[in-house]
Amino acid sequence: MKYLPVIIVFIGLCLPNTSKAQDVPVLMEEAMDWLHSDLDSSISYWQRAQQVAESNAEWRDSLYPIYYYLCQLHYFKKDSASTQYADKALKICADCTGATDLFKIKAEAVEFEDIALADSLFKRGIEVGLILQDSGGVAACHSQYGDLHFRSGDFVNALNSKLVSLDYTSAPLARANSLAGIASVFLEIGLLDRAEEFSRSSIEICQSHGFSCSRDIRTVVLAMILTQQGAEGEAQVLLESVDQNAKNSALTQLVSARIARNRGNTEYALQHLLKGLADETISSLYYEGNIHLELAQCYKELNDYPLATRHAQRGLEIGRSLHSLNLVSKALYALSDLSMEDSRRSLSYLQEANTISDSLNSVAIRSEILASEREYDRREKQMQINLLSVSNELKVEEIKKRNILIALTVGGLLGLSFLLFLILNKNRRISDQHEVISKNVKEKELLLREIHHRVKNNLQVISSLLRLQRNDLDKKSPDQILLESQSRVDAMSIIHQNLYTEHELENISIPEYLAQLVQNLFNTYNIDSQKISLVKNIDPISLPLDLVVPVGLILNELLSNALKYAFVGQEMGKIEVSFRQVEDQLELSVIDDGIGLDQQNSQGQFGMTLVEALVEKLEGELKINGLNGSEFRISFPGKSGGIL
Repeated sequence: MKYLPVIIVFIGLCLPNTSKAQDVPVLMEEAMDWLHSDLDSSISYWQRAQQVAESNAEWRDSLYPIYYYLCQLHYFKKDSASTQYADKALKICADCTGATDLFKIKAEAVEFEDIALADSLFKRGIEVGLILQDSGGVAACHSQYGDLHFRSGDFVNALNSKLVSLDYTSAPLARANSLAGIASVFLEIGLLDRAEEFSRSSIEICQSHGFSCSRDIRTVVLAMILTQQGAEGEAQVLLESVDQNAKNSALTQLVSARIARNRGNTEYALQHLLKGLADETISSLYYEGNIHLELAQCYKELNDYPLATRHAQRGLEIGRSLHSLNLVSKALYALSDLSMEDSRRSLSYLQEANTISDSLNSVAIRSEILASEREYDRREKQMQINLLSVSNELKVEEIKKRNILIALTVGGLLGLSFLLFLILNKNRRISDQHEVISKNVKEKELLLREIHHRVKNNLQVISSLLRLQRNDLDKKSPDQILLESQSRVDAMSIIHQNLYTEHELENISIPEYLAQLVQNLFNTYNIDSQKISLVKNIDPISLPLDLVVPVGLILNELLSNALKYAFVGQEMGKIEVSFRQVEDQLELSVIDDGIGLDQQNSQGQFGMTLVEALVEKLEGELKINGLNGSEFRISFPGKSGGIL
């Protein structure tokens, strides 16, 4: 009996150690228990399970799920270690369940540093997902692949990827995200109607399924779209409807700032932008880049050019790091405008910006995007027709089985089916004809928008060159001449800008145009609106392009002369502008309570010559009264394009 302890120890040493064999499943179970409550604790258990499994060959089969969950958890925590675990899992098996997600996660992790590698990883993930019939993974890969194309400025492939992702998933949140991505594509290329449509569809899905957080994000994006459409009131209402976290987000502050700038409140816009930049939760470099560019514009309006330049350069850096042609283009335009003392550098920025802008807004790209959308709509309609056809076949088969002995009934059902086929066939032909007509209309609209885009770019180049020439002149008289020329070019540029952004391509809204023209002139001549007030009596009408150009130039000349000469020696003043439709005549008047024409000497003679020439071109009549202040009344034949 004295050898019994030794025997027991010997037997214990000879028996296999089964304690570690139990460690892996126990640790994995513990890790799963903590998965939804404490990510750090879950990671800790997964790592302990990894150590045990790597040191025991019998548990090597457990390494793939261990690596997979460690990859997912580190990715959720934005930890670069996720790519290391993705590589470990893919090295074991590149065709196992979840491999699609591993390729996608690794692609997302490297896409900002190595686009080529990210591209190949997305393609491999899609390929594996198709092999495994992992439709959700394929949809996620296509959707994220679309984001990669979007940031690179490849909007055609970005839209195609987002549309394909919709084909592979019926999950509400995934579809809402893809629809929001499609809206972003249309927003960036300027098709605001389509952007609004897809954005609202995304919000409807989020609302119907209770995705409140995603709904608020989509609502803010919709507010941005509406702001660019000029619907600032509705955009403001949408921003007020989101929860407090969304209101404090960088994106919301960016949209609020744009609304404030559009309303002429630069200081208020600046407060929103600085608050957005200070948001510690900001997760999108793309929005951060836009905030810097908005700050550059605000500081420029406040005449702080060094600070404006720093923010524009930061926006350019972010744009280049994201390979975002949109951010780069906007930043280059801003730097061109801010570098006018260095003409060579300014022109270099301007030329590069125009090259990028032309590539982003070309007719070919927009046509391809619309063609992709039409192809997706065709597939959706075909799918609905197929479902309807299958449903009809099942009904016919059921009726046949029930009434097999009643030949007359069977014949009647066959006749009914044939009639239904004829109706569907006729509807298909009508749908095809409508699609052709719609395609032609959209293509013509794209061509016309492109023409306006080219005109606007040319006017911007002319305006920028004139501003550059000012910096080379030392005498006051040439500088004044250049300043006046600049205001005339800007007056025409505003017209073409409105044509490009409005739904109506033939007419210009006079109230909106006048508001922009007046604001531009007040900024140009540094007029304090608290001292010189403007009273507008403008009918809500629109004018065709052949009338609005001379009218705009006349208004520009008369308002410029009033702002420069009418109130010399006066601290306060008032200018009244009236524009009305009276039967077949249009009546324009500009009246000020300044010093009067007799005391203004010969200032502005060229401007008056231009006004008289334009009135003659309009076949109108000009009446001038310069005794008590200055009064210009012009009437000319013509009809507005309609009441707004």
